[in-house]
Parts: sequence; structure tokens; C-alpha cells
Amino acid sequence: MPDILLNEIIKFANLPKFGKTEEDIIHLGLDVYSSILGFKTASLYYLGEEGLEFQLKLTIPDKSETESNKIFQCLVENGGIPSALNSGEITKWQLNQENTETTNFLIIPLVTQIGILGIIVISLCSEMNEEKLLDFCRTHSSYYASVIFNYNLMHTVNRLKEISEQKIALKTKDIVQSTRELKKILDSVQVGIVIYEKATFQITDLNLAGAKLIGKSKEELIGSLRQDHFLFTKNKSLLGEFLSQQEGLLKRNNGSLIPVLTTIDNILIGDQDYLIESFVDISERKRMEEALQAAHYQLELRVEERTLQLSQSNEKLQAEIIERTKAEEQLLKLYWAVEQSPNPVIIFNTSGIIEYVNSSFSRITGYKFGEAVGSGPKILQNNESDSDIYETIWDTISNGNEWKGEFIHRKKNGELYWASTTISPIRNVNDVIINYLSVQEDITERKRFEKEILSAKEKAEESDKLKTTLLANMSHEFRTPLIGILGFSQILADIIIEPDQKEMIEDIEFSGKRLLTTLDGVLILTQLESKEYKLNICRTNLSELIISTLPSFVKLAKAKGLEFNTQIRDENVFSEIDFTLIQKALNNLIDNAIKFTRVGCISVELDNIVKEDKKWAQIIIKDTGAGIELKYQEVIFEAFRQASEGYTRDFEGMGIGLTISKKIVEMFGGQITVKSKPQIGTEFIVIVPASYN
Repeated sequence: MPDILLNEIIKFANLPKFGKTEEDIIHLGLDVYSSILGFKTASLYYLGEEGLEFQLKLTIPDKSETESNKIFQCLVENGGIPSALNSGEITKWQLNQENTETTNFLIIPLVTQIGILGIIVISLCSEMNEEKLLDFCRTHSSYYASVIFNYNLMHTVNRLKEISEQKIALKTKDIVQSTRELKKILDSVQVGIVIYEKATFQITDLNLAGAKLIGKSKEELIGSLRQDHFLFTKNKSLLGEFLSQQEGLLKRNNGSLIPVLTTIDNILIGDQDYLIESFVDISERKRMEEALQAAHYQLELRVEERTLQLSQSNEKLQAEIIERTKAEEQLLKLYWAVEQSPNPVIIFNTSGIIEYVNSSFSRITGYKFGEAVGSGPKILQNNESDSDIYETIWDTISNGNEWKGEFIHRKKNGELYWASTTISPIRNVNDVIINYLSVQEDITERKRFEKEILSAKEKAEESDKLKTTLLANMSHEFRTPLIGILGFSQILADIIIEPDQKEMIEDIEFSGKRLLTTLDGVLILTQLESKEYKLNICRTNLSELIISTLPSFVKLAKAKGLEFNTQIRDENVFSEIDFTLIQKALNNLIDNAIKFTRVGCISVELDNIVKEDKKWAQIIIKDTGAGIELKYQEVIFEAFRQASEGYTRDFEGMGIGLTISKKIVEMFGGQITVKSKPQIGTEFIVIVPASYN
């Protein structure tokens, strides 16, 4: 109990007093007594200004004024109040009231340096015999009285200051008379007041209380400087930043230093600026605060000693508590992880009875927690044919193994759903199986998607196979009559000499060859896609292949007025490939370069390179043609697609040349890429694995 009361006293001492109202200070001070064992009420009675009677100021807890005054009057008549006033000490008193039990009281006089301020009456349920509690009450009561007294003094000073300023303002024509009145007023208060010149801080006047506190006469002090008497660690007022209140030290005439609480403010006397400073001796308050701090320090030492003793004697218990707390936290985390899991979780015992289901189980199956717990896992069984599966599962998990599989379960409403399930045994510290954990995942949508995808895949494969067969048949069917047409057109070209007829024969031959080339491309594409093309892999010198291929293209380029350049940087560039196919791929690329270029040049480059620590044969075909927009650079490798499509396209062709070239290059582990800018040109880069001796 002393420690509790001491803590309340310290708490009150550490509160900012003068920033609060008188009501707040009185209430906070009375609250301290509520920590006394058996406390019922506490009432503060102020002594009237005439010093004749006491008036009730406040009661805690709130109580009617009539009842409180009745008790006070009984204590006066019974001798309790007079006894406390005569002794000036805390008095314990018992009061027997009509039809009530005996009530115990503490009567505490609030004694200040100028006399008794008031009386505190505390009613208790039982008699208080602990002397230590009385010592604490004496300490707090003395400090409490000084706080109230200082507050009242400061309030009086401020009120007197306001009155003085009002009087000075009204009587500016009679400064001498106002000054006399001010001096009379200042000399009548018990707070030290000093007036300085604002510019020099030279004392021009002070009251009797101020001179008494400093220890010199008014005549000796007038003309001296403020800093000769006041020592402050925070002297913001000297810089023009006035503090409402601050603490400092007052140097007395005998050389001693006393703590004071001071307030500085501006004051106008006549037309000149002055500073007025009021200060009170807070030595008693400081002594009380030091005593409280010492008591607080002793209390902390005792608490620390007891804590250390408790810690030393209970280290093992604390460790167990920490471990248990960690285990509980971990268990709580696991519980919420399971409870908030989007997948159904079931825990059942070794007899197959469900002991726990999470909220996802209830959400998906429709069975509430209370409906599922206590039943067997067959609550979700779809039909009797699943019984064999359940027996297999039970044999697996009862032998300590994990089981994984998929089920068709039945919900509470009869709806079926697919579930991917994993069931694992749960073992205790002795490696004995105590439960089984089942984690499920609703895969109904996945199953539906898989079924749809499988059906779509089968249809696509069937469609692709039909397309390949159709294209192959069409190629053969068109090829035979075309060869006949081309043959007869050549015979007619040798026979007919009429220019107009000969030109028509040449157009027939040109169109036939174009169609035959297209059919050959379609046939090769269908063979490559159906993987029916028979490869003839051999070690091929790519420089010789390019040299043998280029003459016809050089001639074709010159016919269009284009320049054709060849750069073979290494004549020994070999690769394990099919000569015919790679030639077909290059022919398509070079043919496209010439076809899509109207002005400029075509170039073919060959070299050996190293890329990603691997050796490659690289062929680059460049042109200065129309170029390809970025959005079409992936489309052009798809079958029957061009950068310019539809009946309004700019160039002839079916759009399978690049598709064939890409498939051929990739068949040999190579890669074909494109770089292009519209109206600037295009660059196709072909790389295939290089072969070295």
C-alpha cells in the first residue's frame, strides 16, 4: 500500500501544475488519497478570507454538498476539527452517527508558510494503523498545500497586475499617484515583484516581499542589475521571448541561492517600456520534490531487487512460459493458416471419424462444422463403387504412407465436384500415428477445361491432318496438268512466230511456272509439317552452295536495275544439313529481297561466328526495299501471311516462302530472325550449327 500511494504522489508531483485550472489541481491532489486502503471519500474545505469559517471546495467521489457539510459540522462539534487545527498535524478520528456504524476519518490541515489554507477530511471503511501511510500522507499534504498556495499567489499577482494596469491606463495623467497606488498594491502581496528598464535590465522599483527575499533594502536594490540577483539556465526573456513561467535561482545577500518560480512580462509606465517580474520561493516545493524523487528511487531499487530475486528463482519457469507462449503462437498461426486456406482441410482420428473441418470445407461441400464433425469421411462418397478406393486409401495411410489421388465427391445438395486429395498421417513425438490430415482442392473447373482442351486438340489435329492431306492431293492434282500446259506452251513457242501470239504464249508459260513454283512450295510445306520429307544430311560447304546459287539471282536483280553484292568472309563454312532444303530456304529469302526491292541493292554475307559459347554458320540477306512494320515482323513467318494482305496487296505470292525457310532452318537446329524498318530495308539473319574438321 505505501508503494501504491507513493506512486500516486510521484505522479502528482510530476504533473505540470500551473498550466491547469485551480479545479484541476484540487481534483488531482485529492485523487492521490484514493489509493489509501479502505478509502471512501475525500473533501477539501477552504478557510474563508476573513479566517472565520471553512467552506466546502470539492468532494471525491462526487457527493452532495449538504451531506459533506453535515459530516464536517459533526466533526467540529465532536472535537475532531479543533484537535487537528490545534496540533497542525494529521488527526485520526472516529465518529458515531445516528443509526450508522462508526466511521473512521483522517483530518489533514493544509499548512502553508502564512498559516492554515484549509482542511481535508477523508472517510475510511476501517481504522488505519500503518504509520508509514501517515508519513506519506503528511508528505503529500505539505506539498499539496504549497502547490495550492503558490497557485493562489500567482493568481492573485496576475489579478493585481490586471487591476494595476487598468488603474494606470485610467490615470495616465497622474503618473505619480498611480505609481504610489501600484507600490502600495505591490507591497501588500506576499510575492516578490521587481520592475526593470527593458533596455538595460536595471531595477527601478520592487516591493517589500521582493526585497525581503533578496535580503537587501529597497534603496540598496534600486539601480542594481537583474543579473546580479537572478541566475537562470533558460534566459529566453532576455532575448524578448517571454516565458509564462520558468524556474531559476535567486542569489540572496548572504550569498545563498534559493530556487524561485518567476514570470516576466511587458509593462508600460508613461511612455516608457519596462519589464515586471514576479517570483516566489519554491524551496519547500523543491525539498518535497527531492524527497519524492529519493522515495521513488528507493522504490525502484526495491522493485529491482525483488524482480532480480524473482528472476533468479524462476528462470526455469520463465523459460517454460516463453516456450509455451511460442508454441501457442505457432499453433495459433497454424490454426489460422488452415482455417483461412482456400482448400478444404479435414482432420480425422485413427478410427476414421472427422474431428475438424475448416471453413473452406463447409463453403464448398455445404456441410457445417457441427454436421461434419463426428461423421466418417464417406460423408462425401458419391456411390458404393467408391468403397474399394476408400479401403485402398485406409490401407495406405494406416501403414504410415501418404496417399494422393482424385475423387468425384457429392455435396450436401447432391451436386458432384472433382477433388484432388492428399491424405497424410500425423505422428506424435513418439512417432505414433494419432490423426490423419486430408487436404483437398476443388478441380471441377480444371477438369472441365482439360476436357474442353482435349476435345479442341483432337479437333485441331484432325483439321490439321485433313488440311495437310488436302494440300498434298491438290498439289499433285494441279502439278500434272500444269506440266502438260508448260510442255505444250514451249512447243507452241517454237512453232508460232507471230509477235502477238508469241507474247501470249510467253505469258502462259510465265503464269504456269509461277503456279508450279507455288504448288512446289505448298507440297514442300505439307511434307515438312507432316514430317514425310526424307532428309539427306551431309557435310555441306555453305560458301560453295551460295556461289552456285547466286548467278541466276544476280541476273534477275540486274534486270530490275538493282545492285547485287556478295561478301564471303570465310570460304570454309561447313554445316551438317540437307543441301537441297537449305538451298530452297536461301532461294526464298533472296527471291523475296529482290521482289520487295525497287531501288538500291541486295547483299548476301557469309561468316563463322561464336554465340553463347557455340560456333555457328551465319548467312545475312539484306535489301533496301519496302521494309516491314514491327507489328508484322512475327506474322510474316506464319503460313499464307504477308505484311500486305488481301486483294489490294502490293506484291504477288501466297506467303509461304518465309514459313518454309523458317521450318527448314529450325529443322537443323538453327534460327532465323529479321530486322527491318519501313522504306529503309530488311535484314534476314540465318544461323545454323557450324561443323569443323
